[in-house]
Amino acid sequence: MSNRMIRPSYDPPASSWSNRILLLATVGILFLTMYPFRFSFHVLPHGASPFLLGHSGKGGGFADAFLNMLLFVPFGFGLAEKLRERGISPGLVLATALGCGAVFSYMVEFLQLYIPERDSGWEDVFTNGSGSLVGAILYFAIGAFIVRTLVAMERRFRGALTASRIVVLVAVYLCTCFVLGALLQMQSRLSNWKPDAILIVGNDASGRNPWHGQIQSVQIWNRVIDDGPNAASDVPDPPIINYDFASLSSPTSQSHTAPALFWIPTPPEEVDAPGLDLDGKSWLSTKTSVEDLAESLSRTSQFTIRLVCTPMDFADAWGRILYITDSNGVADVMIRQENTSLGFGFRTSLNSNRAQLIWSVPGVFNDRRQRDIVYRYDGSNLSLTVDGQKQRIAFKLGPGAALGRIIRRVKPSELEGYNIIFYAIVFFTAGAFLGFSVFFRRIRFGVAALVLSLFALCLAALILECILVQVSGRVFSPGNVALSAALGIAGYLWSRADNGTPAGKLERLR
Repeated sequence: MSNRMIRPSYDPPASSWSNRILLLATVGILFLTMYPFRFSFHVLPHGASPFLLGHSGKGGGFADAFLNMLLFVPFGFGLAEKLRERGISPGLVLATALGCGAVFSYMVEFLQLYIPERDSGWEDVFTNGSGSLVGAILYFAIGAFIVRTLVAMERRFRGALTASRIVVLVAVYLCTCFVLGALLQMQSRLSNWKPDAILIVGNDASGRNPWHGQIQSVQIWNRVIDDGPNAASDVPDPPIINYDFASLSSPTSQSHTAPALFWIPTPPEEVDAPGLDLDGKSWLSTKTSVEDLAESLSRTSQFTIRLVCTPMDFADAWGRILYITDSNGVADVMIRQENTSLGFGFRTSLNSNRAQLIWSVPGVFNDRRQRDIVYRYDGSNLSLTVDGQKQRIAFKLGPGAALGRIIRRVKPSELEGYNIIFYAIVFFTAGAFLGFSVFFRRIRFGVAALVLSLFALCLAALILECILVQVSGRVFSPGNVALSAALGIAGYLWSRADNGTPAGKLERLR
């Protein structure tokens, strides 16, 4: 009688998903909080101690606090299940979930101090730890039902997956993902450039964002030219747009490779210096459209833009250097100075409205020296070279960017992360299908099953990469193939993470 009185009312399930839930929760937290994984370990301002964290200053309010709590709920849920498997009392489980969630969050916040794109503060530790506690409470409330449902679904799924069925299921799933990936990748093409666009040098269509500086040349090709210190000037093919202001007797002199430019609103005073001098009061514009440029770039979905310029101001400076816009004022191409930063935007189906993806690179205009700027776009990836030095960070418009746009407004700093998520959806899920199937579970040696799965996933990754290359026109990326295969193997191993749990291990706790 006394034993019945102290027996917990909670009745755990006869099987476990704790390892799978904990793995997914931990990886999800690390990815969502630590991306883009670019650390800059430095001394904090005013000699502050990194261990004290401080206040993040995000000011997200209730919505931000709620999302921080929600992020750690699965972690607390999975941890509670794992602890109950080991016979830990409910009170200690709740205390451990709160403590582990807070410690885990503190470690994340500490590292976020050294990621420039991230904010760090104690309020996130409090909300994350609370989320872990909520997850543990949720487990005691409905955890048994959720886990039993997952176990039942897993058993039915495994029982239905014969060898022939798993081959058909994975093949159909991957083919569907391949078609979807191709459709998403097509949104990175330059198919929506307008033939009535005009080209403006030194301002935009509104005339309210003049740039102050000197421009030596503007060149645009409809393909990606080779990388190198003198590659842009040694290309045998003539550019579609070619303004060599340093060699022209007058900036408005027309060459056979570029449409004529006219001063807006009036010509400035003559300056005896090579190049085009822009004083912020006058700028140049074509009166006719650059139709040949729009059609050519829409056909190839590639470009190389070379701009040689010298800023006159770099403190509190903001102006358009090069602007190609349609009649509605929406830019096909925009190159601008943002104080000391260089901003670049161009139109694709991902940003066909007025909201644009602007790639800002800091420190390009930190003095009044001449800059040789070269942008290259291969149909998916945009790269930047300044004075012969290629920037380490690239701007990638893969299928994940188009997928992310369906859910939210994409940000340039998150583009690579969206692509990782896309490949995870495709190949992690496919790997999990293989791991759950009876066919692979019946193979005597786990290594043989792993090798067979690796071969199938590598082949699928190779096929998808070839499809995306064909659609976008970019070069083949072995890194994408390796990432896809690794995510597939991770899904396979994840599906087997709880296979070692004996069915009777989670007997009723007393």
